[in-house]
Amino acid sequence: MTKFEIKDEDYFELADFFSAFSDSTRLKILVNLLKGEKTVTEICNLTGISQSAISHQLTKLRIMKLVKGTKSGKFTYYTLDDEHIETIINYSLAHIMEL
Repeated sequence: MTKFEIKDEDYFELADFFSAFSDSTRLKILVNLLKGEKTVTEICNLTGISQSAISHQLTKLRIMKLVKGTKSGKFTYYTLDDEHIETIINYSLAHIMEL
């Protein structure tokens, strides 16, 4: 039972939120950001995914308010938007590893 009163429009927003986790590239980015802030280049090196693909997915993740970027000189450092994202990933991993 949820402690929130859910309106019809909330279901659409919640579905959009969960769709962010339905792409393996976005998940790789999020899991790597669990370890701390990273530049696009660092994420590319850790995941083996092209810069254009990482940049494209980071844009989507920023729009979905799952990551945020901080500009420092010519680099942007990305982090998870807040601690809720880390909690969701960790609970999800715990759930699938139990099965």
